[in-house]
Amino acid sequence: MIEILRILFMVFIVGSHFFIHGFSLDHGVIAATSIGIVVFSFLSHVAVCGFIIITGFFLINSRFNLRHFLRILLELFFYGMAWFAVLLCSGKQPFSWSFLVASLLPSLYQYWFIACYLVLFIFAPFINAGLKKLSLKLFAILLVCLFVFGSLIPTFALRSLLFEKLGFVLLFCFCYVLGAFFSKFQIKINRYWRLNSIFCFFTGIGCSLGVLFYNQKMGSYYDPLLFVRDFSPFVLGVSAGLFLEFSSFKARSFPWINVLASAVFGIYLFHENAFSTDFIYQQIFHVADYASSAYLFLYCFGFTCCIMLTGTLVDLFRSYVLERLLLRLLKRPLDYWQSRFDGLWNDSSAFIADQGENK
Repeated sequence: MIEILRILFMVFIVGSHFFIHGFSLDHGVIAATSIGIVVFSFLSHVAVCGFIIITGFFLINSRFNLRHFLRILLELFFYGMAWFAVLLCSGKQPFSWSFLVASLLPSLYQYWFIACYLVLFIFAPFINAGLKKLSLKLFAILLVCLFVFGSLIPTFALRSLLFEKLGFVLLFCFCYVLGAFFSKFQIKINRYWRLNSIFCFFTGIGCSLGVLFYNQKMGSYYDPLLFVRDFSPFVLGVSAGLFLEFSSFKARSFPWINVLASAVFGIYLFHENAFSTDFIYQQIFHVADYASSAYLFLYCFGFTCCIMLTGTLVDLFRSYVLERLLLRLLKRPLDYWQSRFDGLWNDSSAFIADQGENK
């Protein structure tokens, strides 16, 4: 059922981008667009944290995979250069060297989440080696420390830009460690987790809508998105609950679900290119024109379905035609360097184990 959860998370993200890129948030007005931004910001941050938890859950028991790392880089290069060609040929974006460099290296300039993920992927084997040695008690202490400094303090105490950036790094670590914790100790869904998720969902959104209402009544300018940001404890509670719910549920697997789940990364890259934002949201879908429409949320649903379907088709073409051909050509060097890395890692692990026994 994790595949269904991955699809659901991507639906949350696409829906949030509809509101975030289509409209601006008026801190003092309760309107359909403001409600949509609040609700879908919450859901999108739930999805982001959820994806990191999923990564920690599966990556804790794996080694560095050169083929998988190369696939991520090729996917980034494909979508970066594809949008470069489309926007350049259509005249929507003039040529510039900065445009070319940003398209060649999209993870550094456009996709903050992917850049963090790549760094995490590289260091994961070393992080995992330490996490596997932790007892249940030490694991819990580590999670509490990361939760306090990565979520509670940035949300309710220190609001400086520096601390928010540091809190985001710690939050990324917290979600990864939490996923590893769920995997190592086989944590299952229970009544506590369900009640906690429900409480966090309604409290997070309720507090944000309450701030909107207060701003409108009092003419103040408090941030209504504070309780629905990625480091919010309410977001983390819902992310953890959804993951445990779906990971504990056993259901029949369908091929089309697996195909769609495998394309969620490509869907994200397809619709969230920094240079194509105006082209997609305003020139193709004219999202801003529906700000006062009674069909706003229905249009959001149609937009999300269209992006999910189109992104899946594009990614299937990329994966089954271009990627397979290129990986087939690179099979020998990939196998060679993977075996070299595995041998180096095994030798290092054996050396560390011998040193531990000698002590």
